[in-house]
Amino acid sequence: MVRTFADTLTQEFGLHQHTDLDLLTFANNIWGLDATIGQRILEMDLTLESADLDRYEKANSQVALHGPYKALTEKLLSDVLRNLQEPVDTPKDVIWSQEDISPTETESYEHVSNLVHLWTPIPTNEHPDWAVVKHLVEMKHNKKPTGPSFFKHFKASSLYLQRDNQTAEPRRCKYLPRRLVPASCEGIVTTRTGKKRTIEEAGIGDVDEDWDSDSELEPPVKKRARLDKIVRNRYAQVALNAVECLAATSRFHVSGLLVDQWNVTPWVIGLNDVVCASSFCFDSDPAKLALVLYAMNKCDRLHAGFDPRLQARASEAAPKPNAGRMGPVDSVIGSYFEYDKPASTPEESENTIPPMTCFKVTGVIRRPDALFGRGTAVYRVVRRLSSGSFSDAPSVLKLSWPLERFPPENEILAHLKSALPKKSFAYLPGLFFSVTFTPDELNLPWKNLSDRNHGGRVLRGLASPYYNKLWEAGSIENFKKAWLDCLEFHYLAFKIGEVLHRDLSENNLMVLQCPDGTVNGILNDWDMAEFVDATVNGVAVTDHHIGTPAFMAFDLLYGAAKVHYFRHDLESFFYILVWAAFHYNMEARTKDEVPHEQVAKWLGTKEDIVASKRQLMEDNDVVDHVKEEWKGVLEEWIKPLRALLSNAKHDGTGDKVGGVEGYDDSTYGGRLSFTRFVGAIKVKPRTWGIFDFKAEKQAEKGADMARMREEMARLAQDSDSD
Repeated sequence: MVRTFADTLTQEFGLHQHTDLDLLTFANNIWGLDATIGQRILEMDLTLESADLDRYEKANSQVALHGPYKALTEKLLSDVLRNLQEPVDTPKDVIWSQEDISPTETESYEHVSNLVHLWTPIPTNEHPDWAVVKHLVEMKHNKKPTGPSFFKHFKASSLYLQRDNQTAEPRRCKYLPRRLVPASCEGIVTTRTGKKRTIEEAGIGDVDEDWDSDSELEPPVKKRARLDKIVRNRYAQVALNAVECLAATSRFHVSGLLVDQWNVTPWVIGLNDVVCASSFCFDSDPAKLALVLYAMNKCDRLHAGFDPRLQARASEAAPKPNAGRMGPVDSVIGSYFEYDKPASTPEESENTIPPMTCFKVTGVIRRPDALFGRGTAVYRVVRRLSSGSFSDAPSVLKLSWPLERFPPENEILAHLKSALPKKSFAYLPGLFFSVTFTPDELNLPWKNLSDRNHGGRVLRGLASPYYNKLWEAGSIENFKKAWLDCLEFHYLAFKIGEVLHRDLSENNLMVLQCPDGTVNGILNDWDMAEFVDATVNGVAVTDHHIGTPAFMAFDLLYGAAKVHYFRHDLESFFYILVWAAFHYNMEARTKDEVPHEQVAKWLGTKEDIVASKRQLMEDNDVVDHVKEEWKGVLEEWIKPLRALLSNAKHDGTGDKVGGVEGYDDSTYGGRLSFTRFVGAIKVKPRTWGIFDFKAEKQAEKGADMARMREEMARLAQDSDSD
């Protein structure tokens, strides 16, 4: 049975999509076109010149379509302006195409969208940056137009083909879609072009998106298994280019057209949402194309999806969001984020707090790399002082789209500070600014289309001091100190604060360099944390599987766990330790660019990761390949922890399956607890002036005695049967 346009998107995006929307309604809500003017355009008697149509018809390739298309659309837009009695020479969008550059340049630029609408012209033979693209136009040369079949592969194209998460500001906007499955056992992740991928490019450092269960979407293993097939789909580039536009700057959505020979489909893609107007054939209905061209031309910066709080220049007084015809910033680096809200604490060198908060962007730490999930962007910034100058101390601004139902990170941190001893605050991020925007406050274009939009997500901004990565700790001893600080604070937050972090990764364990040369570990990124449910001693696992796959606990990754327990986060600490031993060069303060062959599959599908972690637990040879400088950590920490985890998982699962009375799944029957974990590495945990660990040790002793009695009873029963 042929799937309809609406059926396809309903399955792919669930409730967060709108298909076959009336064209005028689309233009009004998405591009801000006055509905009265739109209706006038639809009623105009417009024609396309036969010569242009003939040239378009005879075009023998996609690039050959560009010239005729540009000619007929420019004339059509001029006709509309004349009919509306508007100046024909009014500022118009500039349509850039691959025809505008030399053949050699075109070849090297093959992954860019066929056509893009720009705010202003650019010099001949120069490439437009993704940051300033206003609209995308994807053209397909197809004598038999397929129309809405573009969306038959939309999900895979848009959700799971992700961009290289580069930190440099791009000038040449080439795109290589991410391949998540290592192509060999050589420790290399490759793209479909055969280009070798580094760890950072493969996304291991920054994967923090929610995993939706198959209640709305297919499980990740199915999505990724089809990746090679999907990237060959002729319409995938629409979504890939949308990701590039969203990643190049601070942008909420991007819109454009799919022109499949004669068939036109207007669309808008944002994080977690897609809206599509009904398709039409422009040769038989030029008034609809005229409406689209006029609306796209009149579309201002806000309706084009650009964040109005990102400015090219800092405001003198209150921020003035740029939502007008003026184009976006050319580069996010060197630009300014401005918020009409003061910070919560002053800069260390100051006693006053400016009434508005302004950040100058000095670098990009992370860009959004997919169209589904939190869409996290992280910028290195400096904050403006009361004097108007900018601080010398670097900070970090994080923008993301978490589910609104999750407690805001600033509230989690405030709760922990109210519940925990003051001396523990040194291991929390020093958050000094937070802000939340709802879709209504952002005036997102699809908010009026129905009461179910944007997946229940909100935009949250958080700022804190800049901290170093784990591999920048400077020495093995500093790494161990930072790792232990985070481990012990994590237990304190769980036991006393009743909060479970749930998203531990190598990028969430940070390092603060102290003036005396020592380091503190900073447990960062609490935006996925939740309060512990005392009835289950953990957090119930919902449709959204939270965590970074490479560091997720085995049974959470596999989908067997119904509750996220503290022991799952202990397992994540272990995987972070193992990953570090394979990749970190502590004296050089660097990490290897490509994943080691022994753990390369941690970057792969769910099945790959599960198989690799199972091998890690069962094969003694795996961990023997760690770096030479980590051999001491291997013997003192990694091997004892591996034995603890492996035995606890094996024996605990046996007790659970066997229905052992009093079995506590939250600790594998007392086998995997905080005290067991630190005991395995012979570390005496700090008490924080609170713990004596007597209750924990008594519980562990009781569990050991119960198992001993059960074993003795079994042996006695076996003896009697003999």
